[in-house]
Amino acid sequence: MLKELDFSNLEIISAVKNISDMGDEKAVLVTITFVKEKDSYSHLTGIEELIHKTNLENDGKLIKLQASYTQKTSNFIDLNNVVKVVYNHPEHTYRNTTRNENVANDSNIIEDVEFINTIFDRCSKDLKKVYM
Repeated sequence: MLKELDFSNLEIISAVKNISDMGDEKAVLVTITFVKEKDSYSHLTGIEELIHKTNLENDGKLIKLQASYTQKTSNFIDLNNVVKVVYNHPEHTYRNTTRNENVANDSNIIEDVEFINTIFDRCSKDLKKVYM
């Protein structure tokens, strides 16, 4: 489960939620991007910040936590569609995918999705973006 992993030495640099509204259901993709504290660039501005961000991306040092799922209008996750959770930390990668309700109940994927949404909700407003 995701909440058992250590996020203490990571800094959130962005949190994005993409929502595609398809009438009675929504496709949701939540992506939270981290860097290790030693790679932080919060003290940089302007061109220095841009160069540092580009170098982190080119060197593959961005760490992403992502959930994709379909949400019904009653705000519950549709477990009979594909639900994916991915965390690409170089030291401990985590993947959890379900395709039906039976597998979802055994995999704790709902808790993982709720954990990611909680992190998103707790991010500061200047880091958070929602696209519809």
